[in-house]
Amino acid sequence: MRQEGLTNEVQKLKAKLDEQINYKKKFQEDVHEVLQHVTDFKKLKAGVIKLHKKYVLEEMKNDAGDTDINKVYGSTRKYLEQNVNYLK
Repeated sequence: MRQEGLTNEVQKLKAKLDEQINYKKKFQEDVHEVLQHVTDFKKLKAGVIKLHKKYVLEEMKNDAGDTDINKVYGSTRKYLEQNVNYLK
């Protein structure tokens, strides 16, 4: 039973690692594509703005959603801990 749980955890971590590796490769490809326009300022600027929107602003949106979940989790945990203390 415990071995099965560890196996599942390892599989989840491997999947997450693969996802991060693919994300990194995609980012590198996008940066390389933008750098092809290093001699043309307008295209370079447009490419950098596109990268910023894609990788920075989207990441900030995703992090904001996670923050809300963490706040709810924290308040729920605090409430439950107070109940446990009360029942003791």
